Amino acid sequence: MSFLLVAPSALGNLELCAQWRSARGAEKTSLANRLGAGNGLTKNTKLAEAQPSDINSLYRIPDIQRLCRNS
Repeated sequence: MSFLLVAPSALGNLELCAQWRSARGAEKTSLANRLGAGNGLTKNTKLAEAQPSDINSLYRIPDIQRLCRNS
């Protein structure tokens, strides 16, 4: 599995959302965290920090879905 590591400013929401939709596992979690952080979405748990081994996004999936639906 390869991860695309590009600075968030280099990719807009449209590109990140397209990648998020097709991603699976840790890659999908990483993309969701980037989208959430870059757009000021509400975290599931306040002050939580992402860890490389995380399998769940820090941000609410319905919020990510709404963001990507409107991007």
